[in-house]
Amino acid sequence: MLKPIADSLADTNGSAAQVHTLPYMARVFDNEKTYADSKSDGLTRAKNAIGEIATKCSDTKFTITGYS
Repeated sequence: MLKPIADSLADTNGSAAQVHTLPYMARVFDNEKTYADSKSDGLTRAKNAIGEIATKCSDTKFTITGYS
């Protein structure tokens, strides 16, 4: 669903653009997890991923794209 957007960013920015898919528990009421659990897990993982990349290259610009 979001592949055309990622492809467009890569086409526009060349090798400088990288797409990172964030793996997290995006399910509600599965394994006794709530929406709040899913949201918290996704937010924590996103902060960690962005922090790691920003530490390596402080000039990095981020575009966050998703769907729900």
